[in-house]
Amino acid sequence: MLLKWVLPPEREPGWAAALHIRDEWLEDRVDVLLPSLWIYEVGNILGLKQPKHAPEILAALVQYRMPEVQMTEPLGRQAYALMARFRVTFYDAAYHALALDRSGVLVTADDAYVAKAKSAGSIARLTDWAS
Repeated sequence: MLLKWVLPPEREPGWAAALHIRDEWLEDRVDVLLPSLWIYEVGNILGLKQPKHAPEILAALVQYRMPEVQMTEPLGRQAYALMARFRVTFYDAAYHALALDRSGVLVTADDAYVAKAKSAGSIARLTDWAS
């Protein structure tokens, strides 16, 4: 979802919904909490999609100073359990584990992940959550 804040809207389905969530967060109406690995995942995608502008785009996201949670043993175990149960990546499972741990909701534009892992709870499609 974070990439939709900074990448060209014509290439990012769900862009308006992502900006709505950003604006709600900036106005203290919702909380945003990220696993500390977010910067590596986002940096990797930016390097692939926008190699010429990746440093500036990543710097813009860093300026938001979003709260981060460091990986802990319990979060790691929960992420690995989600990986095994749903056959997903550790990256995706880490976001989901954090939402489950904090009684929050993982809001994602990854419809395939939602389809696989929705039975675990604490997950919503970006376009559904922001409407």
